[in-house]
Amino acid sequence: MQGLISSTPTSGSFNSAQKGILKLGLSSGSRDGYIYVPSQYDPTKANAMILAIHAAGRGGLDALQLLIASANSSGIILLAPDSRAATWDDLPAGQNSFGPDVAFISAALAQTFALYNVDPTKLGIQGFSDGATYALGLGMINGKLFKKVIANSPGGILADSTQGQPPVFISAGLQDNIFPIQQAGNADACYLKQQGYAVTYVQFNGGHEVPATIASDAIQWFQGSFQQAFPQGICGV
Repeated sequence: MQGLISSTPTSGSFNSAQKGILKLGLSSGSRDGYIYVPSQYDPTKANAMILAIHAAGRGGLDALQLLIASANSSGIILLAPDSRAATWDDLPAGQNSFGPDVAFISAALAQTFALYNVDPTKLGIQGFSDGATYALGLGMINGKLFKKVIANSPGGILADSTQGQPPVFISAGLQDNIFPIQQAGNADACYLKQQGYAVTYVQFNGGHEVPATIASDAIQWFQGSFQQAFPQGICGV
């Protein structure tokens, strides 16, 4: 299956004591990535983790910065790889061309799972902009691996095959001029809802961005402490 990730969390003894923002060290080039391990990480306990997917033209550090404040206070590990090129490998074509980025993500996950005690029941994926589109696609294709999917300002749906139906959190700005809300956020949320996914959809006054309040809402939702009714009247029913 195109886009299928090969790595899964493992059990065993975990002795890594490194914390903070750390380079992955998986690539000798300029495109590598980062992991953030919060100060309260305890290797004797299984920990929640989010794979963070950056926007086009950005990198893993940018992805970390969107979530790190909320994730730190919640004790969540963040893994933020760099795409192999300027954006992710199924974009912008969207023609089922998953490949090098999925392989690198699988390697980054495998390394992380070997070093850190990750709870397989609390593993999520998040992205912003093109990263949100990519996260939605990977999250749907790998729905047995990722238990929750967060898409901040996504631009569409890429997955043409799915596993499971993980709950999805979508946020979109009412004044977004990159991915207009009617064609992107609303359309994506309605499509997923019609396909039977449990969708939490948050619209906010703002543009193409992830305000701190939205990042906090997303992390709270990931932890099971945020609920919001689906907006009425946007799906034509």
